[in-house]
Amino acid sequence: MFSCLKYIYRTQGFSAFFAGASAGLVRQFFYGGLRISLLKPTMKLMTGQSENVPFKFNVLAAMITGGVAITLANPADTIKVKLMAQIRNPKMVKKYHGSFDCLRQII
Repeated sequence: MFSCLKYIYRTQGFSAFFAGASAGLVRQFFYGGLRISLLKPTMKLMTGQSENVPFKFNVLAAMITGGVAITLANPADTIKVKLMAQIRNPKMVKKYHGSFDCLRQII
């Protein structure tokens, strides 16, 4: 394992360990943030209260907020996949020069 890490460091530099990480972090911040911030308002909208909600409403609210969050966070996941695919194929001409460049080209 350490020989692999040394090889990556020697051939591609320290930044290669974090290539594509920014898109993954952006996706996770959006996804996690939306799930957490939308859960209580969704429960309150469904039941009129945000505390001591019956289990079935808690599950339903979690499913709704999860669906909304993944729909909004999915573009960041697409960017991550495109950047990682670009890195895996060294013969491929670099089409994207970072997360924001990839987003700009997709849009």
